[in-house]
Amino acid sequence: MLKLKDLSIVESKKQLMGIPEGKVLINTINAHSYNTALKDEVFAEALKTVRGERLMANDETGCVKYLIPDGVSIIKACRWLKAKSQPKERIAGWDLFAFEMQRLDGRCKKGDELGFAACNRRDARRCKVMFLGSSEKVLALIRERAAVDYPNLEVVTYSPPYHLEFSDEENHAMVNAINEANPDLLWIGMTAPKQEKWAYQHWKELDIHCHVGTIGAVFDFYAGTVKRAPLWWQEYSLEWLFRLIREPKRMWRRYVLGNPLFLWNIFKEKIEDGATVSAAQGNLRSTILNAEILSLSFRELLMQLERGVLITPNVNHLVQLQHDRELYEIYCRAEWVVCDSRVLYLCSKLLRIPIKEPIPGSSFFHAYYQLHRDDDDCRIFLLGARSGAEVAMERINRCVGRRMVVGAISPSMGFELKAEENEEICRSIHESGATVVVVGVGCPKQEKWIYTYKDSLPGVRLWMALGATIDFEAGNERRAPRLVQRLCLEWFYRFLQAPRKRFRRYFIDDPKFFWYFSKQLVGAYKDPFA
Repeated sequence: MLKLKDLSIVESKKQLMGIPEGKVLINTINAHSYNTALKDEVFAEALKTVRGERLMANDETGCVKYLIPDGVSIIKACRWLKAKSQPKERIAGWDLFAFEMQRLDGRCKKGDELGFAACNRRDARRCKVMFLGSSEKVLALIRERAAVDYPNLEVVTYSPPYHLEFSDEENHAMVNAINEANPDLLWIGMTAPKQEKWAYQHWKELDIHCHVGTIGAVFDFYAGTVKRAPLWWQEYSLEWLFRLIREPKRMWRRYVLGNPLFLWNIFKEKIEDGATVSAAQGNLRSTILNAEILSLSFRELLMQLERGVLITPNVNHLVQLQHDRELYEIYCRAEWVVCDSRVLYLCSKLLRIPIKEPIPGSSFFHAYYQLHRDDDDCRIFLLGARSGAEVAMERINRCVGRRMVVGAISPSMGFELKAEENEEICRSIHESGATVVVVGVGCPKQEKWIYTYKDSLPGVRLWMALGATIDFEAGNERRAPRLVQRLCLEWFYRFLQAPRKRFRRYFIDDPKFFWYFSKQLVGAYKDPFA
């Protein structure tokens, strides 16, 4: 996984002079590319650089890479993370372009004056620059302007077809065009992450000996087809806003969603790296307020869970634990208490408590029945959902290809107080032969029901209290998109689905957790039942 604090980043424009001659890939990193690299492994590999004696990295592809900070956000994030590299100034793609072009043009001019070839060319004194990317119209404007700005340079261009992904034939044609041109400087402008990934994946095929820069929008800036922000916008770190105003349809997702996501990703990197746990803390439970939560990964829980009671606390559960002694005692007795909340997970890192990862109950249950799809001893009974538990049963059985779910009941409102209905439920579970029971009727009702009746059903080896999971499986409710989950906004997504029902929980009850937790941070929290 890409970590900003571990990257080797060029720290100043002066250091550009220290980039060695020969075949070198020079990429830029900004908030958008950092966000993208966190979910694109190939892009992350293309960007990765590790600090060495010469500020460069050689990976298995033999690619020598340099990374420059094309954004004030990267510079400030490096400072806050106390990263290995501490860039002092922004080096935009435009700055790299201007530096490399002027240096090469100067060398060619000097070679002309002294009567020898200053570049990698035996047949001519003029140095050759190649532009790969953009449209023929833009490339024509680049050739026209470069002829005036850099008279000592020969400019060649290649406009690839506009596809999200190139075919093998198209890739081969581009590689051949580059090798035949044998440039002294190669610019690639196909937007991130496409340009970086293409250069990295085809690095071994490029038979060239020059710097290769991936500079995206610089092609349009230099051609004059897109106006760059005025200098004062750049000085105040507002170039992103200028581009958003000029191209709102194309840029709104990158900046309106991407900038807050960058802040979140940097915050997450900070607290995850600050959560180094010593071996002396090898105990598998960590305490948040008065709940002891197992430190297990998703896979570890999946492999170990065989019998007992599984409870998945979230913020609301911990608030209830401050005043509900019966629920507190159930938590103390439960064999499996695992974190079902990204908020709790992040809080545990602030306290340096070793919770490995959040384990959402709905995601875990899906993985559980997939893992046991061929285990005939795994027979599941579903108790919960407003309605449609039978629909969930049918969907799961169809998914696994056998009758894994042997029974399902959606109980009535207030069923826990109705003796006859509870007797009927227990009878149905017993007669079904279920070995696993999933109860999804909300906290604390589901936990209390399990501990009231589990002893009367000895054939059940595993109980799971999983809230809205059965509703999700039945299609009664939709889970929040992954991005919403990652931003810790699943609660808001669920609130929007049922605002009247969930207003009190999310806007009155749950905020209390942060008051209790702030007291724990300063050592002032006291367990009300200790």
